[in-house]
Amino acid sequence: MKKVIFVKLLCMLFFSSVNAQIDFSTYTVITGQTTNAIKVNEALLGSSFKKELNSKYSFAADVKYGYKNLAYSDGAFSGYFLNEFEKLESILDFTYSEHKKRRYHFNLQPFIANENQLKLSSLYVLYAFKTDFIINQKNALTIGAAKSSIFGKPSLIPIISYEYKYSDRLNLSIGFPETKFKYANNSRNNFVLKNDFNGSFYALDTTSKLLFDTSSKASFSQMTTSFEYERNLDANWFLNFKAGYDFNRKYLLLDNNYHTTFNFDMEDGFNLGLKIKYKY
Repeated sequence: MKKVIFVKLLCMLFFSSVNAQIDFSTYTVITGQTTNAIKVNEALLGSSFKKELNSKYSFAADVKYGYKNLAYSDGAFSGYFLNEFEKLESILDFTYSEHKKRRYHFNLQPFIANENQLKLSSLYVLYAFKTDFIINQKNALTIGAAKSSIFGKPSLIPIISYEYKYSDRLNLSIGFPETKFKYANNSRNNFVLKNDFNGSFYALDTTSKLLFDTSSKASFSQMTTSFEYERNLDANWFLNFKAGYDFNRKYLLLDNNYHTTFNFDMEDGFNLGLKIKYKY
């Protein structure tokens, strides 16, 4: 019942401004990571929109549900626990443009993430604050801070990025936690070379807690270098193909203080992804 109420609140907040029909889209993502010991498959379904409230204020929201499935090569844990993880999150972004040279962003990310079944008791809230300094038409600098899960647990991290816009088709952004190079050879083809840190954590089910004494969370993290190709099929449909490699990949069990209680020694490896987006 609590989970249903939480989902309804997220949906009410998300769709409160959909009538404006501004940058509204739905998407689904399928990704896979394979190593000799563990295979990870993920599916994601989400919707997002952005609304310009006036010349200074804007609001964006992204609501998504994710499902993660793990298969162990030696058959361990098969059919019992540590196989399925779910996550429901809402990313809310508020932007204030003080003037043409400076913008402020405040980001809230409430989410629930569990093994097997979502539970409202596992509600967490992450956040970020950053400022864009617009130097000129081609150069911009972003500085900020965030409470993020990119290392597989809640961590305070800096945000810094230098963006150089060579032309309407060529753009470079260097920083942390993400660096990317974007190029479009025409209005329908976009290419992205990206390096980013990403991670997540999930509350464990009762059975897993009993087996792994003192463990209460599962943690996933890695640094990913990837190449993406996005094809604009028409005015509404977009296809995105992704191929990359995960470095320093980690799959851990943590206690309530986020100390490691068990390490699965997950290997680095390749990942593949497909995203289908419909933009209204």
